[in-house]
Amino acid sequence: MAKLQIQRRRMAVATAGFTLVELLVVIAIIGMLVGMLMPAVQAARESGRRTQCLNNLTQMGKGALNHLQLRKYFPSGGWGGDWVGDPTRGFDRSQPGGWCFNLLPFVDQEVLHDRAMYNAAGNRVAVDSTTLGAVAQVPVSLFYCPTRRSVNLYPLGTGASFKNCTISGDVAKTDYAANSGNFMDIGTDKDFLGLATSLADGDQKEQDPKNTVWNNPGSTYKGVCFLRSEVSDGGVSDGHSNTLLFAEKWLADSDFLSGQNRSDDRTLLAGFDCNLNRATTAVPILDDNSADGRGRFGSAHAAGLHVVFCDGSTRRVSYIIDQVVWQALGTRAGKEVADASRIPN
Repeated sequence: MAKLQIQRRRMAVATAGFTLVELLVVIAIIGMLVGMLMPAVQAARESGRRTQCLNNLTQMGKGALNHLQLRKYFPSGGWGGDWVGDPTRGFDRSQPGGWCFNLLPFVDQEVLHDRAMYNAAGNRVAVDSTTLGAVAQVPVSLFYCPTRRSVNLYPLGTGASFKNCTISGDVAKTDYAANSGNFMDIGTDKDFLGLATSLADGDQKEQDPKNTVWNNPGSTYKGVCFLRSEVSDGGVSDGHSNTLLFAEKWLADSDFLSGQNRSDDRTLLAGFDCNLNRATTAVPILDDNSADGRGRFGSAHAAGLHVVFCDGSTRRVSYIIDQVVWQALGTRAGKEVADASRIPN
């Protein structure tokens, strides 16, 4: 009788547990379920990042329209990549800083725009190269695409220097660029047409009748934001809903963090340069290492890039967009037929 009870207990213990084979099967099933779930989780995360990126451009578009309403022209492109914004020099063609700097007061960043004029105690101080440089080291989340990189400071390019400020260390960047037209000379945009070595010399260029591009840059650049631009509401005769304002910029995916790519070696507060300005010469492309897209728009999103038009409307644009249509979207007064509602997304 006792032996029978012992056998029954052993059978009960045996039937209550898992065999090794059963355990391995369960683990394999769980692994398969996790493997099936991860792409869905990643897709959901990317969807959220795309929404945030599009929202960034929506806010930029609203800010630009507020700038247009108050200043009577879209944000200016500034002087060149070797300058940064100076809050004492207004918003017109006398402002060395580019569109990002000029947009700051219109996207709830007025304190940052004016920061170089005040010390830590809030007292007014003279703007100098050090205070201007400090502003360039404040990242602004609005200008970062979350798919590409986090809101942080990133290195300047090797040998990068500025004519009106001193910067030591990493700086804030931008993943977005303004539309300069359907042409951009990448070979000269770093120091456009030999720009002057000082602010005073830059101002004096207006007195030189031979420097036609400096005095009339709109004859060279057909977009909305470029060298010393002051494009008015009426200047966009192709239609605000059919003219590109801002969009994501292309960047080599190996250079997101390095600062060594020519199209990402400056600060977001610099002036006219391929860091902050792009053209519709060629169709936009996905970030990669196989192409030199310094003058192109593009993004880290696989399906296409996000853009905002001069009327403030935003949308996604597919990389398969026709080049003729894309070029037409880059001109403010080219008289081309470019119906934005028919752009592939």
